[in-house]
Amino acid sequence: MGKVEKLGKDPLEKKVTGISVNMEPTVEDLETMKKVHEEHQAQEVQEAQRKPRAHRQRQSRINMAFSDDNMEYLRIISRVEDTSITNYVNELLDKDRVARAQDVLKARRVMKVREE
Repeated sequence: MGKVEKLGKDPLEKKVTGISVNMEPTVEDLETMKKVHEEHQAQEVQEAQRKPRAHRQRQSRINMAFSDDNMEYLRIISRVEDTSITNYVNELLDKDRVARAQDVLKARRVMKVREE
């Protein structure tokens, strides 16, 4: 085998500059890091929402009509929450379904008795 020779100075060799550097993060650095972290989390949520249709669970569809005030509210709040109107409404329904689980069970029993 041949002889290996350096082609110049080692780029990893520390250079003495005589300059003292404070490596403590400033308030601005911390705010910037927090903002970047929040943006990264938001991007992960958006990527999760953009799953290809083949991998996404098939959802039942319904055509709904909203009053102008409610439609405006849905458009604004979905942007505030950084989600789609569909996801926002589904989250509201999920919370309501949990809160009213007992009512739904009672209603199912009554409906079942009436069907028989």
